[in-house]
Amino acid sequence: MTAPSFAAAPAGDVQLAGLTVAESLGLYVGCPIALFVIISGLVLLLTKPDKKI
Repeated sequence: MTAPSFAAAPAGDVQLAGLTVAESLGLYVGCPIALFVIISGLVLLLTKPDKKI
């Protein structure tokens, strides 16, 4: 339920704790970098040419 910005929050609203800086960085920076590294590694391993002697 929404309220005007100048009004007090309605009774029963629960204020949840936000993310810390470390949690935000891990979520929005660390996870995409980790996914990129994992996907890149899989592509390199699966498309590596066979060695011919």
